[in-house]
Amino acid sequence: MHTSPLRAVGGSISVTPPRQMLRILGLAAGALVAVTLEDRRLVLSPTRPRYTLPDQLAGRTSAYWAYASASRTTSGCLRAMRMSACAAPEGDLRPCSHS
Repeated sequence: MHTSPLRAVGGSISVTPPRQMLRILGLAAGALVAVTLEDRRLVLSPTRPRYTLPDQLAGRTSAYWAYASASRTTSGCLRAMRMSACAAPEGDLRPCSHS
């Protein structure tokens, strides 16, 4: 068991978990955690952001959709999304030749 002091930060109180625990949970500064009370215990649980369809589609242009459609019918590899093991330079949108 690890104990950590509560610290005043601005107008709030914070607690600093040990780095090893954060590493095990895959958390870093800026990560979202759920804060709950269970049997008079303060519980922090890792959360994952939930993206809506508009969030996922934001910034996609008609050129992207044309490329994505063509890629699925040619090589099936979307270099722009880095879904393959291609070593293509960033921004290279040509179909992959490895498949």
